Amino acid sequence: RLFDAFTQGDESSTRIHHGVGLGLAIVKHAVSLMGGEIALKSKKGHGCEFYFSVSFLVDTTKNTMLPTNTLAILSDQSKELKQVTNAYTELANINLDEVLKYPIKLSNIQKIIIDAADLPALLNIEAINDSLSAKETSVIIINHQHTLNLPTSEHLAAHHVKASALGQRLFSLNSQQKPKASTNAVIHNVAEIKADISGLLVLAIDDNQLNLEIISSVLRQANVNVVTALSASIGMELLQILRPDLILMDVQMPQIDGCQATALIRQQFDAKQLPIFALTAHCEPADIERSLKCGMNKHLTKPVVAKVLIDAIADLNVVKPSFFEKSFALTQFSMDEKLLNTMIDKFANLCETQLSQIEETTNKDDLV
Repeated sequence: RLFDAFTQGDESSTRIHHGVGLGLAIVKHAVSLMGGEIALKSKKGHGCEFYFSVSFLVDTTKNTMLPTNTLAILSDQSKELKQVTNAYTELANINLDEVLKYPIKLSNIQKIIIDAADLPALLNIEAINDSLSAKETSVIIINHQHTLNLPTSEHLAAHHVKASALGQRLFSLNSQQKPKASTNAVIHNVAEIKADISGLLVLAIDDNQLNLEIISSVLRQANVNVVTALSASIGMELLQILRPDLILMDVQMPQIDGCQATALIRQQFDAKQLPIFALTAHCEPADIERSLKCGMNKHLTKPVVAKVLIDAIADLNVVKPSFFEKSFALTQFSMDEKLLNTMIDKFANLCETQLSQIEETTNKDDLV
């Protein structure tokens, strides 16, 4: 049942875990297309381990990224490592017994690859242990278990590689990191599509911190001010302090879900006074109907598409003074964003202090 589409262990909208129940179904389909099989081992309270098997033909003529100056140490126990050395004949190898007999054969090696079962025998030879530690030789250990209890030296530079991913991991240990995408390019793309929504204040409510960071990044590049909340209850508390132009509401959240929170907010603000957009991974017609029925203005789906989100906000035609124009504020501080943020923090602290003083010296019945 776990591999069936749209299936979850907990189907309620207040469940703690995320997703729509498609991940394992997609994985099973992809593995099946390659002629493989997928299965799992599970123990209640201890988690699950998923594993699959797929057969591939390896083109060794085009692979030039194997670690250089590397020696694979083989034995009867190192089956996976033998398969790799058979496929990639340029990878030098030596028998464990020969290394134990002639430790000097490791003298000019920068990296060694060895099965976890063979490592204790290697490190029990004092000359080898001292030599590897002194030269800080990298040791790639083929791991068959989740945890290891090996007699390693504290100066030994070890990399633990799962046996099931040995070939792929060996390449990645030697590959260079790809350059990161230019941040300026991302900003440029958002600037091309942004409408006149700068200065608005948006409250984003989602129990996933990464989602909040993505939403904030997209909106801030359009000069929109964003306040975030990790739960519906925190978001509704903020409504007692702030009056945002829009709320972006996740639907599936623990304790109080997005629809329940919207229904509570609608007791105080109608859809015109305070627009609320659902921003969720749920995209079925029934999900959209539920969002609109509980009082939301619009139903948007994750992952966030910058143009779709910004256009949807622009369609609201919010007419009111800007909460804060960052571009203008920066010009007042010679484009020094660090200084601007410092002054904003000081202003916020000052406001908090003065509000506390007002509350202390004023009758609560006189406060609006």
